[in-house]
Amino acid sequence: EFIESYLDNNWPANEPQAQRFVSTSLVQCLVALDFHGGDVNMMPSKRSSGLSVYAIYPLEDDADTGHLRIQAMAFEETMDTHTPEHREAMSKLTAAVASTPAHREKLWRWVKYYATVLRLLFGPHMIALAPLRRFAEFLGQVVPFRHYQPNQFRALFWKYHCGMRHIFRPGQGYGDPTETFNDLLARLRQGVPIYPDEVPQELIVPTLAPKPPPLGPPNPRHGKPPKQPQESSLTKGVVERIAKVTGPAVQAAIDAARKVNVKLSTREMFPNGLEEALGDMKTSIRPTAAGQQTACPRLFIYGRCTIKQCRHSHALTREPSHGNIKHFTDWVERRAAQLKENPKA
Repeated sequence: EFIESYLDNNWPANEPQAQRFVSTSLVQCLVALDFHGGDVNMMPSKRSSGLSVYAIYPLEDDADTGHLRIQAMAFEETMDTHTPEHREAMSKLTAAVASTPAHREKLWRWVKYYATVLRLLFGPHMIALAPLRRFAEFLGQVVPFRHYQPNQFRALFWKYHCGMRHIFRPGQGYGDPTETFNDLLARLRQGVPIYPDEVPQELIVPTLAPKPPPLGPPNPRHGKPPKQPQESSLTKGVVERIAKVTGPAVQAAIDAARKVNVKLSTREMFPNGLEEALGDMKTSIRPTAAGQQTACPRLFIYGRCTIKQCRHSHALTREPSHGNIKHFTDWVERRAAQLKENPKA
């Protein structure tokens, strides 16, 4: 949240604006100063690690990262209960909302965005900025790329990625770290095309984004992960209806809090407990095996719970009435509006 706020507040007025999402893995590499991401051998599987061109890019105008932000917030507010293995799994969560640029205009926009982020992070004299500026100038020309096909642009993007990897490569005691990038620029000046068979095949074939790894440590007794609380189809349908109504208001409150460096949690959303917001709907909550009839606040505010073996109830005995659901959604929207106006309240 701090990095996103810093970029928002310092973004140059003459550079294209875009949505952004700073992933937990990107934060981890910045904290550890691991700009190369440990990717010495240019492995396709590690292409998003470190300050990679695959990890820092502008989101599309219609991109929706709300579920990722909510998932990260739900994880962070229970950080004290997580093991190192659990935190490591969550640290690998990435945005996974965009595909490799396959046309000139999009590639140009990504390069401009990446260069702006590096300038804000490292200052105007960062050694990668000069080749990035020349690369953007090339991409601003139509003629050199008029015969390029989508897979050629994907292959060009990989070559660009490798050039940036060499710049951030650790332990370089000799030579020019921008040499690989400059070789690519020389090739473009000479009009030598980039061909798809020059790069790993999996990089030029669009694939679905991988799912994040399961969270939580293995069960030491059975060797299997502890069970995640499962919601019935009835409960799932109800919480999805609720999240559809309250989601925009809750996200607006989260965004407002982020701007003043405040992290909202369910404790701020429900200062007196969830029962006040549930109203008569609390009679529909199914007791747990331990006899607890307290609903899980994460489930009813975020639409999901990521806590392994959560002690709260994740099920309903019957479908609440429309009036009961409206009472809850109205309460949440009012509370979210209050937090948006005064996140530190």
